[in-house]
Amino acid sequence: MTGYADLIARLATVTDSYAADRAGINAWYEQQCAAAYESLAQADAQLAAAGAALATARGAVEFTDAEAVRLWGLLAARMKVPVPALGVPPGEDAATDGEHPARLLEQVRELLDEARPVTVRRPVRRVLLILLVLALLAGVATAGILLGH
Repeated sequence: MTGYADLIARLATVTDSYAADRAGINAWYEQQCAAAYESLAQADAQLAAAGAALATARGAVEFTDAEAVRLWGLLAARMKVPVPALGVPPGEDAATDGEHPARLLEQVRELLDEARPVTVRRPVRRVLLILLVLALLAGVATAGILLGH
């Protein structure tokens, strides 16, 4: 049989082992919590960066859409037609080969700068001018005939 002193020594050994295990578990838990907080901070930073990128992208889309509408109106003015006659400006589907919209807009600006405004001939004006000249000539001829008699 074991004596009281042996049982106390064994209890002390088990207590020390338990304390060491508990300290290891607590250290592991603290490391896990620190890693989780670090991951959370990284996720928050990534979320903030994504929000900023989204705001920048929305601004770029709004600018591109507004510039497309402005250039569409400029095209209508150069062609001397009402904007509704041209329809709506081409949208995203008109982009080809994944080219950046800013480059496409720049190409449109260059082409519009090279294009000459359309001269719209007004046949009605011409016909009215010819009729006016003929009426004047007829009036002069009639006046000449009447004054000649």
